[in-house]
Amino acid sequence: RRGCITGQASYRRTPTPTSTTSISFASSTNTLDSPTGSGTVSDEDALLAAQKLEVQEMRNEMVQKYVKAGKPREDAEVEVDKFLSDPERSEKYLDMRRYAKAQSDAMMGFESPLFIFGGFFLGLMGTVGLNYVSAYKQIYPNHDGPIPFL
Repeated sequence: RRGCITGQASYRRTPTPTSTTSISFASSTNTLDSPTGSGTVSDEDALLAAQKLEVQEMRNEMVQKYVKAGKPREDAEVEVDKFLSDPERSEKYLDMRRYAKAQSDAMMGFESPLFIFGGFFLGLMGTVGLNYVSAYKQIYPNHDGPIPFL
């Protein structure tokens, strides 16, 4: 198991009265910031809330994928909850999802379109330049044209 920033986190599935299940986090914290530990309580709560929201979002996406593939919603929820109850597999999936999201966010900067346009422009100029040199050599085969080095 891999720990989160403030301590170890593990996923626990708790059934609710409805047909869905909710994911809760059990965590133990190391309060090194202050001797009373009161300074990290709000940070820990915010971190746990963010993690819970992220897991719930991931759960909803996975259930939707199963439903889109043709499985009944109840079976999809059971399958996804079984997957999320395994901390090792679900943590790896969550890390992979975070990495993919970070990569997509990094690719959306102004540099990507700039590089794509730059590559297109460079290729276009190379093609036009080679065609120009080829046509120039056909017109002036003895190198007696206005550009002496061609």
